[in-house]
Amino acid sequence: DVDADDDTIAVLASLKEFREDADKSGPKIHEELAKHVMDNFHGRTCEEKAKTLAKKYDRPSNCEQCFVPKTNESVWPSLKKKTQDLDAKLQRLQNFQLKAMYPTLQLFDKLFGAAANKKGMTHAETVQCLNLVKDSFQLLQVAFTDMSYRRRYLIKGDLKPSYKQLWNDTNKITKNLLGDNLDTKMKEIEMSAQLSGKLTSKSS
Repeated sequence: DVDADDDTIAVLASLKEFREDADKSGPKIHEELAKHVMDNFHGRTCEEKAKTLAKKYDRPSNCEQCFVPKTNESVWPSLKKKTQDLDAKLQRLQNFQLKAMYPTLQLFDKLFGAAANKKGMTHAETVQCLNLVKDSFQLLQVAFTDMSYRRRYLIKGDLKPSYKQLWNDTNKITKNLLGDNLDTKMKEIEMSAQLSGKLTSKSS
């Protein structure tokens, strides 16, 4: 038998950790920051606010490859309407992801400059960096939430039309894409449809 030293124990622990499915969490962040992050994280942002924020940042002039690829015009007419709609929505999502990169690149640039000069940042420069990070996060949050609603859209076609109210924005996204207590909601919808059918048949 081989005695388990600290290194061996660490290796065995990493094997166990690799198999674990639990959603691991890292160190806590500032409580006030966490509160703002979690406040309606999965909720949709006002479209006008999102567009205004996206317009705030332009592509750096020496980063020509930063663009959202467009579907080739030669194949576009051959695509089904549903495919065209989905592609347009995914382009929108990519655009917000791309826009989120621009403040991040500006932040990189500022940090590169500070590191090269071997000087710390002034308070004003630190605030500038904080605002860049904030804007980048907000743009990513818009894209993240948009992706969740796109996933809802993809599922929609596979379920009964009577379940369409499950796609209302009032049905909040939680850890589950269609919200919690889905079985209960679906039963309520089915019962409502049955009752409506009975009332309709009686009146006819």
